[in-house]
Amino acid sequence: MCSSQIPGSRDSHIESTVSQVLSHCCNGSTLRLNDLDDEKTKQNTKRMADLLKSGARMLDKICPVCSSPLFQLRNGEIWCANCDKRVVILKEGEREGTIPKPVLWEELEDTLLMKLNEINSKMREKQDPDELQQLVRITSSILEALENLWKTKMA
Repeated sequence: MCSSQIPGSRDSHIESTVSQVLSHCCNGSTLRLNDLDDEKTKQNTKRMADLLKSGARMLDKICPVCSSPLFQLRNGEIWCANCDKRVVILKEGEREGTIPKPVLWEELEDTLLMKLNEINSKMREKQDPDELQQLVRITSSILEALENLWKTKMA
């Protein structure tokens, strides 16, 4: 039997505590009890408990999108378990466009890799040599941009 299934175990205690926090957060409003029984809420509660077990710290801040509690991971990143995304908190006086370089680089890398995947799919469909040549040029440019990004990150 898994330790999270044993009543009174540390894991079940963490999940219970997260459920209690969730039921009293969300800008001071209380969630309906039926919401806590919802499968998605159970999954979110488990993700939050897993974050706590891995050493993340629950913050006194909430996600601007879903109002769920935010967590600070061991590496310093702020994470929303409900949205399953990184959250960037701006300090007072910072412009909204001011994003820390590592966050910006990761997002740029993700975008370039996604575009590379899209072009790869298009290349499989195309038969026209001119269209293929154009896709190859775009692929080459994206690969060059990725290489430059990786070099910049390593510097």
